Amino acid sequence: EAFAGKEITSEQYDQLQSLGKTEEEKELAQQDIDEDPSQNVNTRIQKMANANVPRAMVKLKDGASETTLEQLIVAMSRMAIEPSARGLMVQQGCLSVCIKMSK
Repeated sequence: EAFAGKEITSEQYDQLQSLGKTEEEKELAQQDIDEDPSQNVNTRIQKMANANVPRAMVKLKDGASETTLEQLIVAMSRMAIEPSARGLMVQQGCLSVCIKMSK
């Protein structure tokens, strides 16, 4: 907010923010940025598929804005990276939605 109307990029803002941090705070921030192990990602995707999250995404498409529809497709695509979740996603209607939305 303090930089509203000023010509400053997000990178410059991040640099300014890091100047006030200690080395320990910088290390903790870097750990937060580090990638999540793929095994953890796959486990979360499987849990979401088992909890009927794909079905909820299918239901969200009704009456959704264009932006929401795009994000639903992105979410479904990202969930589909886990092979064991794909069958559940098809059963819960994701494939049909993706086919309809691609037309």
